[in-house]
Amino acid sequence: MRIAEPRQPNEKGWLISGRLGLALVRWQGEYRGVTTVWIRWATLDGILLPTERESAEEAQQKAEEAQQKAEEAQQKAEEAQQKAEEAQQKAEEAQQKAEEAQQKAEEAEEKAERLAAKLRELGINPESL
Repeated sequence: MRIAEPRQPNEKGWLISGRLGLALVRWQGEYRGVTTVWIRWATLDGILLPTERESAEEAQQKAEEAQQKAEEAQQKAEEAQQKAEEAQQKAEEAQQKAEEAQQKAEEAEEKAERLAAKLRELGINPESL
């Protein structure tokens, strides 16, 4: 059985665990309602590993952000749907106006043909007018 040698803090005051690739560092903050200097695990770059509460808060924040993005996407989709419906309605109105104009043109052509026929009955060449 091998007895572990006591560790000495590095120049930053950290205790390094080569086996874990982590460091124990001093941290000033609140944990479980107590504000003091605590010892926490950190990466060798000094990034603190989150506590369960910090992880939960981060997950909650990400969930809220995702929910907000989903709501914004839903709103944009609804706006796009509304614009598409408005465009469809305008297209239908334009189609209806085109059909009405076509019908009026056909009626005008029929009327012109009737008038030309009546003029021919009266002995007048409509082409000469």
